[in-house]
Amino acid sequence: MTLGRTRGARGRTRERQRDADRESDGLTESVVTIRRVAKTVAGGRRFTFNALVVVGDGKGKIGFGLGKAAEVPLAVQKGGAIARRSLIEVSTLESSVPQQVVSRFGGAQVLLRPAAPGTGVRASAAVRAVVQAAGVRDILTKSQGSNNPINVVQATIKGLQMMRDPRQTISLRRMVRGEEPLPEKEPEAAADYSGPTPVAPQPVSSDQILAENAEEEEQATATESQEAETEATAEVDATDAEQESAEEADTPAAEAEETPAAESEEPATAETEESATVEESGDTESSDGNDDENEGAGS
Repeated sequence: MTLGRTRGARGRTRERQRDADRESDGLTESVVTIRRVAKTVAGGRRFTFNALVVVGDGKGKIGFGLGKAAEVPLAVQKGGAIARRSLIEVSTLESSVPQQVVSRFGGAQVLLRPAAPGTGVRASAAVRAVVQAAGVRDILTKSQGSNNPINVVQATIKGLQMMRDPRQTISLRRMVRGEEPLPEKEPEAAADYSGPTPVAPQPVSSDQILAENAEEEEQATATESQEAETEATAEVDATDAEQESAEEADTPAAEAEETPAAESEEPATAETEESATVEESGDTESSDGNDDENEGAGS
């Protein structure tokens, strides 16, 4: 009994260790499909489960595995372990694939085509699991022929393996022509930061926050009072300007009224002078007549 318990404890310890290793390796698991398989034996039917699992790091490293067990969790665990042992490297170009390819596996045929950024992954469930595990975010695909997930997954992985890095292809062509291959792309160095030294934020107490809020309110009140005074001054200036303009408008009207009156007085003065001249001439003539009469009487 003691030996059995010891072996069970050791088995659970190994399982925990495997779970910890799976979590720390940086790979993501994706269960594509789970199938139940029945086998007829002498005592009846025996059921088992098949789990198709795809793993990848999102940087061009992918793998798949088909786990079989009497229970679903064990089948998924076995599929993940097999996928981790069969990891391969595939070529990607930024968020898409370098070129268009058509791959076949069994009765399945898969078309992989590059897409512009922002297109997304347009694919079936099996193809989507593989390309997302490889880190492809923009791609156009089409699956034809057999829809068996196992065949579709293997056809997709085969198509990704057919991809070639453009730099490698150019280097091979240059080497065939007898030229030097392209130099390996060096990682870009981080730019030197020449700005001010960043300052770590200091903790702020509630009293400081209240004081800052009070200062902001006082500034807002002062600003509002200044704006009110400015508006009042502007209104007074506008009123004074209106009064001055009204006075200026009244002055030409008064001058225009005085001018006809002066003109009417001038003709009257001229008529008065003419009448006075006529009277003087009449008086002169009458005095001359009287003198003539007096002289006649004297003679």
